[in-house]
Amino acid sequence: NEDQQEKLIDLNTKWAEKRSQYKEAYKKQKEAEQKPDADARYERQLQMLDDQLAYQKELEKILNKEQYLSWKEHMLDKKTRMQRCRKGDAKRGNERRES
Repeated sequence: NEDQQEKLIDLNTKWAEKRSQYKEAYKKQKEAEQKPDADARYERQLQMLDDQLAYQKELEKILNKEQYLSWKEHMLDKKTRMQRCRKGDAKRGNERRES
């Protein structure tokens, strides 16, 4: 379990560094007032997706099957909530409330 924690810390640290590199590149582009063309955006999105898949594969190696499925379910739920907020449903009070 401690071994898992150390591996997860290393993996998450690497992932955070990679995300900060993406943010820095975006920030530099924005400061230079340059907009990437469609091909550049597409390539960046592909690279980010490849990185996400690599992260998930590494995570799957570290966690056992039950832990990985639990993590996957949690991330799907988180994504659903974020999409709902992005649409503005939560702001308008359109969330269903259980009584």
